[in-house]
Amino acid sequence: MFCGSCGNNIQNTSGNFCSKCGASIAGTQRASVSVSAKKLPLAKNKIIMALAVSAVVVVIAVVAIFVLPRFMGPRVGDIIEFGGIEWRVLDRQGRRALIISEYILENRPYHSRLESVTWQDSSLRRYLNDEFYNSFTSQEQKRIAETRVINNDNPWHGTNGGRDTVDKIFLLSLEELVQYFGDSGQLDSLPLGSAGFDDRLILEELAQRLGDNMIATTGRSSADWWWLRSPGYSSSSAARVYSDGRLDIHGLTVPYGSGGVRPALWLKR
Repeated sequence: MFCGSCGNNIQNTSGNFCSKCGASIAGTQRASVSVSAKKLPLAKNKIIMALAVSAVVVVIAVVAIFVLPRFMGPRVGDIIEFGGIEWRVLDRQGRRALIISEYILENRPYHSRLESVTWQDSSLRRYLNDEFYNSFTSQEQKRIAETRVINNDNPWHGTNGGRDTVDKIFLLSLEELVQYFGDSGQLDSLPLGSAGFDDRLILEELAQRLGDNMIATTGRSSADWWWLRSPGYSSSSAARVYSDGRLDIHGLTVPYGSGGVRPALWLKR
């Protein structure tokens, strides 16, 4: 025991006073008890702090797993619902996402009659940016961004793609199809069409590279083919995707009425 007044080590505790300074030993005992009592709240505080830290860690984990993904928006490859339609996310740029209908929504001709036509003047473009666009509510329409659509020539046949357009709703081009369903450099790596060149080699190579992720169905039924906005082998044809997922760079004549329609658009958050 140590004296509470002078710090003397008291060996003989039978007396009531410190042998060095004469202070009461009873006061020293009370001081010792008081010091021990003070240690209890400190230990309790440490436990409370540990529990608080654990709770914060749990909250952070929950936010990271469940809240942040929703706040940051859909990821590429996600299937989302918009306007009562299921869409696949193809790309993300800031607060916008490029989406395409997961299924073939309907079957329509690319153009109403057999004639030279580009995407700019096609019946299908007018339908998508008028009747189809107006099927969304006013609030949904506000989330559909106007997009500058690039209309390149057919890279193998050289068929004129027409002027670039500004659309709300559009179809994918040959380049976009390969970019989002395959590798973005595949079109550049393949030779362009020329006299005597067998385009079937290109079709086979693209089919092997892209796999079957371009296969689309009408609803949840059997697979069907679908239009692209790029021109085909002539000014009166448009490229398409076969029902087995292969790319058809030759395409079909534009008034062919059973072409599947998979609209695409840039969706704002």
